[in-house]
Amino acid sequence: MNTPDYYKTLGVSSDASAAEIKRRYRELMVKYHPDRNHSLGAEEMSKRINEAYSVLSDPMKRAQYDRKSSEPWWYTQQGNTYGDGKRRTRTYRTYTYRTYQYPPRGRNSRKRNASPLGSVLSFFVKVVLIVVVLWILLHFAILTVGVVLTLLAFYLLWIFLAEIFYLLYGRR
Repeated sequence: MNTPDYYKTLGVSSDASAAEIKRRYRELMVKYHPDRNHSLGAEEMSKRINEAYSVLSDPMKRAQYDRKSSEPWWYTQQGNTYGDGKRRTRTYRTYTYRTYQYPPRGRNSRKRNASPLGSVLSFFVKVVLIVVVLWILLHFAILTVGVVLTLLAFYLLWIFLAEIFYLLYGRR
């Protein structure tokens, strides 16, 4: 749903002052008021002028309208916020995101009812994970060194046997 351009309806610029908006509203209402103008579109035009003036004359509504009209079409808010006092969810056309209250800071920032078993268990899991990774790396290194040493031993054995055959049988 597109919102109408209230500035264009009143014929003022977006940086117009409140006095300028009020003056232009009065001029247009004199021109389009249903009691003075009996044409077909006059009543509809006066309703649009009233709506535009009700938004642009109130500073809070005007600021909200300016923010809403400056946002791209995919960023317009679809639903109201909901949730408890600590969490709110806003749904936009492209995504949903949650905002949380910031946690308290200072000496009492930790949760008082947090179980110490959870932190001990977490620490234990981390230690076990580190030990397992180191064990795998150590065995891989040992295996690699073992393979290299075995290949080196076979190479030296090959050279030794070649020298022995050379001494026994000579070159042919």
